[in-house]
Amino acid sequence: MVRAYRDHCRPATYELAVMGVDTIDRRSFRIANCRVLVTESFRVVPRPPQSTIHATCAGIRRTPTDTVAYACTGVHAQRTYSLTH
Repeated sequence: MVRAYRDHCRPATYELAVMGVDTIDRRSFRIANCRVLVTESFRVVPRPPQSTIHATCAGIRRTPTDTVAYACTGVHAQRTYSLTH
């Protein structure tokens, strides 16, 4: 994902899913027009998603322990999103 972003913002998609005993938290990251589009969906199985958040982030950067999408905006969006946790 970072490589695609640095390579002239080449389109790329990355998905991260975290599954608990009865929950699924799924995030997808997509590069489009040099922005990182984040969709996060949380649901309690077997019900439909209880919350879905869409965010637009300025870019991607590496930290010593993580890779993050930063400067994100959107309704209920976080300022950063982890691409590895």
